Amino acid sequence: MKIKVTKDLVKSVCFMAVLVLLLFAALVHRPKEFSAAENRYLAQMPAFSVKALLDGSFMKDYETYITDQYPGRDSFIALKTAAELARGRQDGNGVYFGEHSFLLGEYAPEMFEGEAFEERVSYLTEFAGLYAEKFGPEHLQMILVPDAAAILTDLMPANANVADELAIIDWMTEQIDTAAGADVAVNAGDILTEHRNESIYYRTDHHWTTFGAWYAYDLWKTRTEGASWIEEKEAAADRDTEIKPAIDSSAIARALGYDAQMATPAFSGTFDSKVGLRGRTDKIYAWHDPVIDQATMTWDGKETLYDSIYFEEALAGKDKYAYFFGGNHGITDIDCSRGHGEVSGADAAGEAYQGKTLLVIKDSYAHSFVPFVLRDYERVIMLDLRYFNKSLSKYIEENEVTDLLVLYSLADFAEDANLKKIVH
Repeated sequence: MKIKVTKDLVKSVCFMAVLVLLLFAALVHRPKEFSAAENRYLAQMPAFSVKALLDGSFMKDYETYITDQYPGRDSFIALKTAAELARGRQDGNGVYFGEHSFLLGEYAPEMFEGEAFEERVSYLTEFAGLYAEKFGPEHLQMILVPDAAAILTDLMPANANVADELAIIDWMTEQIDTAAGADVAVNAGDILTEHRNESIYYRTDHHWTTFGAWYAYDLWKTRTEGASWIEEKEAAADRDTEIKPAIDSSAIARALGYDAQMATPAFSGTFDSKVGLRGRTDKIYAWHDPVIDQATMTWDGKETLYDSIYFEEALAGKDKYAYFFGGNHGITDIDCSRGHGEVSGADAAGEAYQGKTLLVIKDSYAHSFVPFVLRDYERVIMLDLRYFNKSLSKYIEENEVTDLLVLYSLADFAEDANLKKIVH
């Protein structure tokens, strides 16, 4: 029998050949445990059981596994993004393509609605009431941080479907303060909005920059000590020009006794990885002073002592944000007792930092914030609830914690199923 070769037949054969090749590649492909590009662990082959097959969970998990482990996945993501941009799409894979090469999170209102979100807010309010009573409200603070999409609204595509995070944080602040019986919730939205034309968020990543974190720190200092360092640094800088001090981060750093140094010019963050774009990079800056530079840290109770909070090894990898404290760990214990006497102006009130231990319950936004608080304490402990499985109240007592800080970006807070650990 003679087969007539037609265009449709050629297309069908080519299509089937591609499918066979992809299937073969998937079968011989060795699954990866971790994606450096996306900075997350990948789904692994699910265990088979008749029960899992019948209730549908096996096929659901297997689909996730195939999606995560497909050969050439990063290239397919980049191709898909390029095609969507060519079609005029303004978003892809949970990311909006903003003005000036900004990538911004697609955080829809539904993220902050429903029973799960309200339950997480209730954990914060319960925690606020409990520890405001135990410690006194002056030793408890909570910083709620809006994401870039809520602040850099002028960069967002028209008709972008994002939540009003500033209004949500206002509501949460009221709930927390009512539970604590005092003003303990710090809304970082106002100060970030005021400085939205400065480099306070990365273009390729979901985090704020070191500069954005410093503004929140200044707000925190104002709340805890009643004086803004912005006012102090304006006087210290002694400038008679029209340049806004806030624009020149190096000048701010110098006026406060810091040295701002660029750690890397080649940071491509999580949003960049999600859409597979290449060529966009951010600069990571770290601020230095004698306290920061002489601080040491340990992770999760292990014996290894690191002589810096800045983890230089991370700059050689994809997740360069792990330069701060070496990334996410259940417990990051920082000894900041050294160097205080060498910081001009930091200890103007005497050795007030001595005997003070700050416990920070946090997401990764805290990593570029915490270096600033080292001037104010003898010891700082960061807890990531995802990896912390001890009794929190017992841990606080055993480590003689004197002050508490909860710091979360709103999007991370909305998705953190571990928040119940702060009260249970």
